[in-house]
Amino acid sequence: MEYVVNEWLLDYFRYNDGTAEKEKLYKFLAYFSSNDDVILMKIPSPFSEKLYLYAKELQNDHKNYQYLKWFIKTIFRSSDKCKIVYDSECADHALNENLNSKLNQGNFGSDRYLFETAMFITKNEKIIITTDEKLVEHVKEISEFKLIPLNDFLEKYCN
Repeated sequence: MEYVVNEWLLDYFRYNDGTAEKEKLYKFLAYFSSNDDVILMKIPSPFSEKLYLYAKELQNDHKNYQYLKWFIKTIFRSSDKCKIVYDSECADHALNENLNSKLNQGNFGSDRYLFETAMFITKNEKIIITTDEKLVEHVKEISEFKLIPLNDFLEKYCN
């Protein structure tokens, strides 16, 4: 399966062991690393910018940094686990007017990169895993994309 993940993934690297967020991160990474799934990541994007920022920020936090370092080495730098989509490629895969209009409403413009990246999913539905319940609700009638809340994804796929 191919999918796009929003920045919750990176934020969860900053939590300490024993927190619900860290447990969700461990569950997701264990599932993801044990199968053929691929994450698509746009560069530049809020996700990639946060990845670089946290890699630098967490260097002095050995415990949390070791997990982020593992993610970078095992997933981000692996062409088998991470497909990079460059901003210049997105011009040929424009979002439809309906979705553009929805993303221009309210505070959803910053999520545009998720949909631009998901346009490059080729193996299955255009799946976006997110913790943003408001975004899921806001674009639910756009059938081209399947937004799955993180908890639903963990319950359905990672058990």
